Amino acid sequence: MNDFVFNVAAFVREPPGTSRRCDVLAPPEALDVAELVTSVAGHVRLVRLSGAIHASGEFEASVEQPCARCLEPARQTLRFEADGEFLIDSAGAATEESSLEAVWPLDDQHNLDLTPFLAEGLIAALPIMPVCRSECPGLESSEKPAEAAIDPRWSRLAELRATMFPEMPGTKG
Repeated sequence: MNDFVFNVAAFVREPPGTSRRCDVLAPPEALDVAELVTSVAGHVRLVRLSGAIHASGEFEASVEQPCARCLEPARQTLRFEADGEFLIDSAGAATEESSLEAVWPLDDQHNLDLTPFLAEGLIAALPIMPVCRSECPGLESSEKPAEAAIDPRWSRLAELRATMFPEMPGTKG
């Protein structure tokens, strides 16, 4: 078995309230998250419920996204928590007592696959506006770019601007 798929056949025969702690190590190729560059590592706690297994844990992984300021790669280590339930009946839908929206079935061999659980937790933890470094200047460089040629469709408007506002930088006139 992988370090993110656990056979819980014996665990489901335990009484409700029984818990187990497992180490998790999921390689990037196991999860369908494009930003993930290292394995997801952490610990998951499994608690036997009456019709499901509750999983919760803390994890860590490195991700790489384009910097929101300069578009260069921004790599950072994320620490995230995940919480969800795995239904013991592989054919069933969410139970009435389930308080979580994240519910997955076990497979026919009673394997608990943490792949969707980890992927959802990681995606929820991704920063909306990642930056490569705190002092990133953004797309504007310190050098002044050569004056861009005016699109011929806008030339008349540029002439009008130069006539009306001769003191403004970038206008000729």
